[in-house]
Amino acid sequence: MKKLALWGLAVVAVLLVSAPAASAGGGSITANSVSPGGVYFTVGGKATGGRDFFAIAVQCDNGYATRIFVTAPGDSQTIYPGPSSCTAELQAAQSINRFRTLQTITFAVT
Repeated sequence: MKKLALWGLAVVAVLLVSAPAASAGGGSITANSVSPGGVYFTVGGKATGGRDFFAIAVQCDNGYATRIFVTAPGDSQTIYPGPSSCTAELQAAQSINRFRTLQTITFAVT
């Protein structure tokens, strides 16, 4: 019985050692202004977890807030938050309503 238990522990140890390392994943985001008062985002990189998209959470000083999704790599839809200073977070979806921030940028809409 002890040999069986030790064999089981050895198998678990080998599986842990040979498991691939978790990838943090990543992408890049750039804000592009559109006249008048709009902005769209260019996203580069590869999404993680078998997904082909990133989320972009936008918050502005004037109260505007939204989350949009973009297929990676590619361009997002254009949003019109109005004149304000804004922050955009490039996010990877973890599960329903759970996101991990990969990169944060700030931009101004005039």
